[in-house]
Amino acid sequence: MSDQRVVTQGAETEACLARYLPDPRRYDELLDEHGAVRAHWRALVERLTADKARDAARRALELTRRLIVENGVAYNVYSDPQGADRPWALDPLPLVLSQDEWRKIEKGVAQRARVLEALLADLYGPQRLLAEGLVPPELPFGHPNFLWPCHGLVPRGASWLHAYAADLARAPDGRWWLLADRTQAPSGAGYALENRDIVEQVLPEAIRDLGVRRVRDFFGEMRERLRSLFDDGANPLVVILTPGPFNETYFEHAYMARQLGLPLVEGHDLTVRNEIVYLKTLGGLKRVHTILRRLDDDYCDPVELRAASALGVPGLISAIRAQNVVITNALGTGVLESAAWLGFLPGDMREKVDPYLRPIYDALYDLMDARIVERALETSEIEIAPLAFMRGRTLSNAAVILDEAQNASSMQMKMFLTRLGENSRMIVTGDPSQVDLPQGQVSGLAEATRLLRNVEGVGIVAYTAEDVIRHELVGRIVEAYDKEALKLASGARER
Repeated sequence: MSDQRVVTQGAETEACLARYLPDPRRYDELLDEHGAVRAHWRALVERLTADKARDAARRALELTRRLIVENGVAYNVYSDPQGADRPWALDPLPLVLSQDEWRKIEKGVAQRARVLEALLADLYGPQRLLAEGLVPPELPFGHPNFLWPCHGLVPRGASWLHAYAADLARAPDGRWWLLADRTQAPSGAGYALENRDIVEQVLPEAIRDLGVRRVRDFFGEMRERLRSLFDDGANPLVVILTPGPFNETYFEHAYMARQLGLPLVEGHDLTVRNEIVYLKTLGGLKRVHTILRRLDDDYCDPVELRAASALGVPGLISAIRAQNVVITNALGTGVLESAAWLGFLPGDMREKVDPYLRPIYDALYDLMDARIVERALETSEIEIAPLAFMRGRTLSNAAVILDEAQNASSMQMKMFLTRLGENSRMIVTGDPSQVDLPQGQVSGLAEATRLLRNVEGVGIVAYTAEDVIRHELVGRIVEAYDKEALKLASGARER
């Protein structure tokens, strides 16, 4: 233990922290390297160490415990001698993070979510990471939550990860470590809101003085996002699917249903008819458009997944496959909830994604000076990103180019084309003869060409071999292969 002295501005604060001894083996959230209270903690510490602070702390602790009991905040623990509903444990002293630090965390978590979204699209699609040896097949295929019935199944909206949570920890040098990804049915948002509500009642003046960022707005945005996932419904019905009151986080399921204003349902409350999900009500069946699930992947459909499950909805995957319902998060996302993935996802987003985008970088460097390209990328004047990263964005005042579009699925192409914003133009390029999609899956480029040919504002240009500029030798190689393909096709017709 260190015996360094605490240096603060207020005498009361210094006296109160006189016995506080920082541990040099750990990052000190409260004190900086000089032993002074960190700037973003100072207002809270000075208020808590004012006159009669000991009595105020005792009252705060008692009020916290009473509010938890009155609000019924619980975490169910199976076979717990204290009973099934264990009261939630909450420290009334909050962890204070500066605005700048939170922005870094926010940016990093959002970046990782985008990477995991692209990873899921590959695992349940072309599996290029496996084919190129970047990920060992034992990693996804050995995980119980890799769902083979979902391979080749593109969810409505071409999005797998609608909600994401991460377990974070502070490293001794002050950096943040990511310990685990929560991709299947991430919980915690409801508990976070309830925690904040309680702390605001316990320390109202302190929370006000600190200018703490609100979390309640998150739920309004979440409700609107859930309603927008199914884009064809004028008044879409969204439900929360729970395993039932014996689940460890059932309090949160009920709490979120109340905060979001959504029906809380169990598997037996839903039925699938003709590949459409319905909610059973006293007034008859009502179509369900979106399901926010709190049920593990393999329990969701006893027909195609865990046959013994009494918690799921028989036929649910057939409705997903027909794109008649949106599940958030998509079934199969639990495959990423393994610590083994941490060893295969090091570094930042560019290290993970850029090798696949190298041809675009090469084209830019051919067109412009390298310094201009780097400056444009750094300032986001030019942005290069996988198609999966476009979800939820509207691109205004931009020139947007989609390359290799022949390998976009139908839903991905629709998602991309509907990202067009004000004062923007889109250019979609692709070679229909180079489709690399799973067998039987329609190319989004081919479908868009057929559907949009006569739509006003859409122009289609088809190039021939004479329009393509290649190295002379490459041209002769391509010609030789084309002749062989034509000969084989002609022989097959004759037979």
